Amino acid sequence: MRQPSWLGIALVILLLVSPLPAQNVPAAPPPLVLAHVNLVNVADGSVTRDSVVTIHDGRITAVTASARVRPPAGAPAPGAVR
Repeated sequence: MRQPSWLGIALVILLLVSPLPAQNVPAAPPPLVLAHVNLVNVADGSVTRDSVVTIHDGRITAVTASARVRPPAGAPAPGAVR
């Protein structure tokens, strides 16, 4: 019968003692809504007036006319500071 090698035993002990990765994933921050903004198209200089810009995870996710949109649930009110 073959005896286990010290390297194999050390590897098993190392795997059992090593810290496990964290299981808690932080919740994503709520979207940020900028209401009643004017957007300028830098290519042609045109202006889109009175728009709502929604930013989620650092990216613009929606641009809509102010009259046609409701802020997403959990979004801070315009002018609010996170």
